[in-house]
Amino acid sequence: MRLLDQRVLVEKPDLQNSRVSGLVLSEEAAKDILETVVSVVVAVGPGPIAMSGLTVDMGIRVGDRVLFSPRVMSELQINGVTYGLIRADNVIAILEGDEK
Repeated sequence: MRLLDQRVLVEKPDLQNSRVSGLVLSEEAAKDILETVVSVVVAVGPGPIAMSGLTVDMGIRVGDRVLFSPRVMSELQINGVTYGLIRADNVIAILEGDEK
């Protein structure tokens, strides 16, 4: 698979074991309540095309740990594995080192 434009494929974050104030949330409730999740980037598209016609580097690389809202993620299955698909402009931050 080759991603297009600003698409970023991430490992599906574990929303099933999410907790808020000690309460275990369903996956759907977690998507509505959790502000942000962290996931590892599996693949990235080439980036947007500028007015000049050149592709703009997104600065996101395979292996990066990214912070984003689960509300903006679409799920898809590839070879029986579930992934999340987001746009690069929905990535809030790239975590470095041991940041959680």
